[in-house]
Amino acid sequence: MSEPHSSRRVIVDAIDLRRALMFPRIMGAVAAGLRPGRVFIAFAMLIVLSAFGSVWDAVMPATVSPSGLFVGKLDERSEKASQDLIRSQVVMRLSKERLGDADPDTVTAAQARRMLEAAVAAGDDVAKDPAAVARMSAAIEAARPRGSFEALRDAVSMQWFTLVRSMLSLDPGAASAALGGMVFTIPSRMWSVSPVFCIVFGFIAATVTGLAAGALARMNAFDLAEAGHPTVMDALGYARRRMHALAIGPVLPFGLAVVCMAVATGIGLGMALPVLDVVGALLLPVSLGFAFVAVLAVMVVAFGLTLFAPAVACDGADAVESAQRAGAYLLAHPLLAVGYAAVALVALAIGTVMVDYALTQAWNWTYDAYAVLGESTPARTAGRFMFLESAAPGVGVPDGISARISAGALGFWRTVVCGLEGAAILSMTVAASTRVYLLLRRAADGVEPSDIWADRPLSGS
Repeated sequence: MSEPHSSRRVIVDAIDLRRALMFPRIMGAVAAGLRPGRVFIAFAMLIVLSAFGSVWDAVMPATVSPSGLFVGKLDERSEKASQDLIRSQVVMRLSKERLGDADPDTVTAAQARRMLEAAVAAGDDVAKDPAAVARMSAAIEAARPRGSFEALRDAVSMQWFTLVRSMLSLDPGAASAALGGMVFTIPSRMWSVSPVFCIVFGFIAATVTGLAAGALARMNAFDLAEAGHPTVMDALGYARRRMHALAIGPVLPFGLAVVCMAVATGIGLGMALPVLDVVGALLLPVSLGFAFVAVLAVMVVAFGLTLFAPAVACDGADAVESAQRAGAYLLAHPLLAVGYAAVALVALAIGTVMVDYALTQAWNWTYDAYAVLGESTPARTAGRFMFLESAAPGVGVPDGISARISAGALGFWRTVVCGLEGAAILSMTVAASTRVYLLLRRAADGVEPSDIWADRPLSGS
């Protein structure tokens, strides 16, 4: 006969809320992501990607509508609208000497820019009014077709700031639409506009981003594990040794999806031939199965892309295992993953507001200081920043060598400031993603965040 269960009195001295409630630690991604060394890594990554994208846009013809990627490819309708805008706002206000033999109805944005610059250099009457020159310059900019990289960069920036503003205004509908635009609409539109750019730039981005994200994730993993702080060189060395996994991991699900859809399409092609149409009909469940696997693979990338680099950084996963871990953790605890993702988005929104406000005010105060004796043309070409808005291009045409050099220098520093903000946001994103990965791993496998793949001792340890 078993003895009755005896109750025991347990005295709890204290509750470690930091360990009991793990999700608030995701908010620490803001402070972690803004550390100078980590912002530097992200900034270097953006420099490489921007350099490649700028070269691409300079060499390849612009194929995106002046209204941006969400409008789509440059077609006859948008080209005609651009020409009408240039004719009414620029060509008709310039002298016939500037127009020369060009047809007023077919002047391009590049031609109109050269005409306006010539008018300013020659001191034409219309060029003596800075406001009129600024309006014509703005019209030319609005009518200019966009290159593939420029369109991609502007679309991502616009959607991100829209997401942050929607979260601040507590508008879940607009926030979900902006998030869906970043995850689904931008990639699909980019593919429809320039598939070659998607393939080439995707390869470059996977390599460069993989290296930077792997290093940043490694540094953030040790933050959460409270196991010391690897140096920038330690983290970059780790990422370099696992470059293959970091670069190939996100590509593998796409490859699987392509293979599966190729099989499903091959079976479907038989429906156009006698006898084979019967085979195709009978094999419909097989085609559905391959299509389902393809959809699942794409969904893993769409929702778990930010977990690939942390899997390599925290667990030393290879390319295949990083994709498997991302998918398995999401499917094991989907609601928990949604909750962690929501907290991460809140943290990133707060971090974006802080960074954008600080840089916007710093730039605008400096702009006002430079314009204390009047707004010069070089300063006007740089322009002011708007809070939580994509940086709009400056207006105006500098006259003379000195003014051109000044405008170029101001434009360079303007680009640096925008790049620093983007680098800070990317660094915070990797920091939040690493924390989400470790917490999902803890829920799925029972592995504590402090358990990080050692690889080799840190410098100085």
